[in-house]
Amino acid sequence: MMTDTEVNEKLGVNLRRFRKQRGFTLHTLALATQAEKMTIMGIEKSEVNPSSNLVQKLAVALNISVEELVG
Repeated sequence: MMTDTEVNEKLGVNLRRFRKQRGFTLHTLALATQAEKMTIMGIEKSEVNPSSNLVQKLAVALNISVEELVG
């Protein structure tokens, strides 16, 4: 089983990859999810532990499943 730190690191890497693949900037993804740009940046750097609600919003905005984003 992965630790919280490992999950956050995987989430950060995947979020950045999918965000860039989909053509989102930090700003446009923040607008799409009603989150702060600094929050998105913090998630990508594994410095912020996002709520499950925000993870769901990120997945929807990126048109992927939560499993793809976290996995």
